[in-house]
Amino acid sequence: MPKLVEIPVPQMETGAPLPVLFAEDGRTAVVYWARTTPDAPLIKAAVEFEPVSLMKFGYPNDEGIRSHSLFDMDGDLWPYAMYEALDSPWIEEHIRNLRVTYSSDTDFSNIRHFIWIFHDSTLEILCRGFRVLSEEETANLDRLASQWVR
Repeated sequence: MPKLVEIPVPQMETGAPLPVLFAEDGRTAVVYWARTTPDAPLIKAAVEFEPVSLMKFGYPNDEGIRSHSLFDMDGDLWPYAMYEALDSPWIEEHIRNLRVTYSSDTDFSNIRHFIWIFHDSTLEILCRGFRVLSEEETANLDRLASQWVR
């Protein structure tokens, strides 16, 4: 059974974080509304994942999270947080698919599975790592994101 570990990233606004994704071959970034404390004013935060092998974005939302294959009633997977899934079946499936193209001695041991449950959607991503972007980098992405968020 996979183990879920919560990852510390800037805490999203639970009402409407309005995530906007930017993706290109090998790299994905997410800009969203966040708060440093429950009473703090809203700020924009951003996280970048790379190199990205595979991602999906959409359902389940916070109310449908119980339908997620890694949800269990012990409370390991809950909305408004980011997790890493250790021993992920999705990684195993992806590696089986990669073996069609790559030789059996290719090392895929550094692929990680992150799950991020927003209010209206979930982001799942297979990549090697992530980083929280600086205020300046976030502001640059937010200028682009503001053209998409209505």
